[in-house]
Amino acid sequence: MKTKKVLILAYDFPPYNSIGAQRPYSWLKYFNEFGFQPIIVTRHWDEIRDEEDYYKASKKQFFEETEFEGSRVIRAPFKPNFRDKLILKKGRMFILLRKLLSLIYNIGQYYHFSFDNRSSLYKAAESIIKKEKIDLIIVSVEPYVLFRYGYLLNKKYKLPWIADYRDEWTTDSIHLPNKALQFQFKLFMKRREQKFLKSSSLIISAAKNYSDRIEALLNQKVHTIYNGFFENDFSDIIPEIPNDNFEIAYIGSLYDYQPLEEFLDGVELFINEQNPENFKIKFYGTNFMEVERRRILSYKPFLNSYIETTDRIPRIKLYSILAKKASALLVLASPTEVRIPGKIFDYIGLRKKIILFKDDKNVLSDIISDSKTGLIINSSEEVKNILIKMYTSRQNLIQDKISEDALKFTRKNQTKELTKLLKEI
Repeated sequence: MKTKKVLILAYDFPPYNSIGAQRPYSWLKYFNEFGFQPIIVTRHWDEIRDEEDYYKASKKQFFEETEFEGSRVIRAPFKPNFRDKLILKKGRMFILLRKLLSLIYNIGQYYHFSFDNRSSLYKAAESIIKKEKIDLIIVSVEPYVLFRYGYLLNKKYKLPWIADYRDEWTTDSIHLPNKALQFQFKLFMKRREQKFLKSSSLIISAAKNYSDRIEALLNQKVHTIYNGFFENDFSDIIPEIPNDNFEIAYIGSLYDYQPLEEFLDGVELFINEQNPENFKIKFYGTNFMEVERRRILSYKPFLNSYIETTDRIPRIKLYSILAKKASALLVLASPTEVRIPGKIFDYIGLRKKIILFKDDKNVLSDIISDSKTGLIINSSEEVKNILIKMYTSRQNLIQDKISEDALKFTRKNQTKELTKLLKEI
């Protein structure tokens, strides 16, 4: 079969250290094995140490094509808009002005590139299409304005494009302070979503529950391709349960809907009953978002001597730390807000016990059950009891190997499932 050339538009991509960046990276890594030649279009990424770095102009203000693990990557310059410059210069001052500017840019970017500070990706993609034959385009979001690029490139060049939802768009919650404004804004975005996606040849999402809701909105078939984990990342990692400390590890962002406080109530019960030595709840990467760090440390100051937060840590280095230091891995879920954190798959690769706090009765519970990697608890009292059991026995906290049930969640197998769909276009 002739190799097809696939142009992939992905704002998040290495060296940017995020779950979202790993999804298109996995396609670059494995597409060639399944008959597709990937070309990535992304932005120039410099070091992102805190939230403000995200808004800074890229150091390279030119388009650059490089080779990345044997495939082509085109990096486009990023220039901050006026709102971004205001954040960089004045910090969190002028809140109302910043919110007004955000609203203007969020609406304007769907009409004209002058409102869109990511439009350099569109220019890079169009430049490639003009110079060489492209068979397919994949657009991976967020940001959702990239779906406009897929729509416009399809309209202009008649190229089939695939829409990839790493997260939901209008089927997810949109929060604005004014309810009437929120309704109008969501209606506006919903119409954009329906308009753009109507021209797509294939729609995929990162979770089954996302697929179901998007399918209902668009009245189009949506396929599920999970994020998964890179099996090779864990081939040299030997998990251990340390004798000198007991650590429950949480990786990544915290969201409003997650029952952090109720889990910490259970931790308090455990501490009061056991008075444990060398016990920590460690939140990796939360220093990146100050509001999340404050939420953790302000709930019950009594607990802060048992809590630690860290800066973001490069992915492979983090795995090595967790393999040696963590006794168990924490996932916070909600029965009402069903989401699928990408880290759940990396947890599977680490082969350590996963604690899912709150049965979502949906995709997270299914993954835990299918992969046979953890346990599900639902109350502060259960948190206390399971921590006592783990802390005192230190038994059955490691799997000997990744189970056959869990292997379907590798990034390579998920990429293989995607290429099966691409071959049908």
